Amino acid sequence: MVLPGTLLTPAAALELVDEAMKHRERLAFMTALDSQNQDAALKMATLRLKLITQGKDPLDGPDVIERGWAILLENRGYMADPSSPAYKFGFGRYREALKLAATRGLSWAAGDYQDLPAHAFAEPEPVGPTITQAMESYLGDVEMRGRQIDEVRSIVRQFVEVIGTDLPVTRITSAQCRSFKDAMKQKPARPARRGDRALTLPELIRLYEGQAVERLAAKTIRKNLSIIQTVLAWAKRSRLISDNPMEGLIPPKPKRAALTPNRLPFSDADIKRIFSAPLFTGAKSDARLNENGEHLVTDHRFWLPVLALYTGARLEELAQADAADVRQVDGIWVIDLTNLDETGKVAADKDLKNLSSRRKVPIHQALRDLGFIDYAVRAKTVGGKLFPDLSPNRHGEYGATFSKFFSRFLRDCGFVDADERKNRLLTFHSFRHKFKDMARAAGVGVEVHDALTGHTRPGVGAQYGSGVPLKVLASAMEYIECDGFPMVPRRE
Repeated sequence: MVLPGTLLTPAAALELVDEAMKHRERLAFMTALDSQNQDAALKMATLRLKLITQGKDPLDGPDVIERGWAILLENRGYMADPSSPAYKFGFGRYREALKLAATRGLSWAAGDYQDLPAHAFAEPEPVGPTITQAMESYLGDVEMRGRQIDEVRSIVRQFVEVIGTDLPVTRITSAQCRSFKDAMKQKPARPARRGDRALTLPELIRLYEGQAVERLAAKTIRKNLSIIQTVLAWAKRSRLISDNPMEGLIPPKPKRAALTPNRLPFSDADIKRIFSAPLFTGAKSDARLNENGEHLVTDHRFWLPVLALYTGARLEELAQADAADVRQVDGIWVIDLTNLDETGKVAADKDLKNLSSRRKVPIHQALRDLGFIDYAVRAKTVGGKLFPDLSPNRHGEYGATFSKFFSRFLRDCGFVDADERKNRLLTFHSFRHKFKDMARAAGVGVEVHDALTGHTRPGVGAQYGSGVPLKVLASAMEYIECDGFPMVPRRE
């Protein structure tokens, strides 16, 4: 078995043995001084010396010293082939050190303190919180959404699985961080079986070892390593550690990545293909949305894509909206994308990406022609959400379930081809990119279409004033058109 991590050297082996021996002798000395259990301490010291001397575990057979040496190497992130000189050298020193520590411990338990090294009664260095505890403290200091919190916890859990134990942050080494980096490179991107996701990261890697499966993308690896780096950076700022062992281990983002978009906009041909589907033109029934018929879908499945196309809004901004958020302001019909309730207080069930995301978007004429205002007025008489059929997931996200539905819908529309990379770049968010292109094509200024989409503009000047007037936004919206949008029946 070859352990993951940094190659073991004789010098590193000596350091590990010295550290392990000091730790064991401190424990043995403190146990010997326990006056209430001297008999038990003597029996335990005798048994420990016997076990180390004979080497074999009477219960399961393997050499307990070699097993302890292998675990020590793995926990510290060292790689060593058992046949290598460094492994054999360190193992031999480790065995002799354990025997010496056990012999001294027996003497101390019997009341003989002649051979007493200074480190035996020295106070151990404070170890501080574990990385999991540090992570929870970090999460308590930052503003983060539910899904982001779960992601941080998942990555830290995988880090702990790789290094073998939930170590104090003061004991985490660069070698262990490199072990985690190596594990990320070997992790399957998409386990073939759902049950495989319950495995620990080392178990998952061993299961798929040698198989021709897709591994994590470089971008994902950088993101996961950055999470560990961020938690350890918080520990450094909090004076828990003096150095961040993850620093310098995250590979730089390649220059060519700047030329590759995260998302692609839908083309006019894509828009025509999407909105010519039975979901928008008429389906066989609510259960047979892929077949043409007379049934008109009137709920969020119809309105969310249409709204995204003609507002440029993010999925969650639309999905979480209240019915009361569609209203007239100064005679202009708008959808108020906000995290506030009707009383002006922050709503518990709404969230926005940032402050600039809070905005009023005029209702496009195409939406009015399709009957959206009538739909919103009817929803307002009932109260509650604009799309009452949507329920939040455990992260409080109203659009999560629809996002999966829309991904399946795109596949059904034929958005799967040999260019898998392009296919991944076409998502619901592509409507937002398309809206930006439509605004540019209409000659709408950057400041105006940034205000419509809630994009943060750089520069100090952008922070002054009260923003682009609503009348200017409404006027700009009149010029924005989508040439690929087909004839779609009005929803009554």
